[in-house]
Amino acid sequence: MAESKVYLQLLGLERQPPSLPFLNAICTAHLQTFPFENMSKLVRWLNGMEGLPSVNEFLQARRTLDAGGTCYSMNGNVHLLLNQLGFNSQLAMLGGEHMGIIVLLDGTRYYVDCGAAAPFFEAVPLYLPRTERTFGNDVVAITAREDRLFDYKRYLNGAQTGKTWSFQQEKSYQIADFQGLVSASYQPTATFMGLLRCQLYQLHQQRSVSLVNNRFTISKSNGERTTTTLSSVEAIEDVLANEFNLPNLPVRQAIAALTKIGIDPFAKQA
Repeated sequence: MAESKVYLQLLGLERQPPSLPFLNAICTAHLQTFPFENMSKLVRWLNGMEGLPSVNEFLQARRTLDAGGTCYSMNGNVHLLLNQLGFNSQLAMLGGEHMGIIVLLDGTRYYVDCGAAAPFFEAVPLYLPRTERTFGNDVVAITAREDRLFDYKRYLNGAQTGKTWSFQQEKSYQIADFQGLVSASYQPTATFMGLLRCQLYQLHQQRSVSLVNNRFTISKSNGERTTTTLSSVEAIEDVLANEFNLPNLPVRQAIAALTKIGIDPFAKQA
């Protein structure tokens, strides 16, 4: 289909029959092409366009705005695109809040996640008792439990960050099953409606670049980490253009949305 062709062009990949190497290549390319960001979400809210973007809207936003998305828009559309490419992709619900992907390939289920700003460069085989995906000091562990559930835990510098998310590998969800969560994610009090966020992996430089409000962080694969505080909108735009190579992200519109909500991304506590 035309959408999957555009997706592969954006990723710089040629179409292949479904296979684990092809799936891993998609994951690796996606995390370096589509940023984990909420600016496009804030702009959609500002324009009264709450809800998930369609596949076409998702791809067009990357082409024109350098946009990616957060977990629902990113994984929801990657799931649909994987099916267009001939994979058997299903959605998983983690911890009652996060959307992940499970791909059934040659009789084996694999966990895929392009919407967590996490180092899932390769699919996680769910027949193993524990699998870790690592970048620098950032580690995500998928662990099998005796009750056939899996736990998703993330660690930074050895300490767990965020919640433990549990999920079932056999239970398949539809995008419609996330409708309530998606609607809630557009509420002004929701996590990604209350800050400015962008993250992208740049493996050719062995680094991850991250923006949280006005704090710009470079995390290297060797564990080194540097953070710079940016003092102006122009400085944020400069970093997004020259460090992220995402010059078209709608920063000013996103900040206008945050201002309307009552959030100042330059506040000291931000």
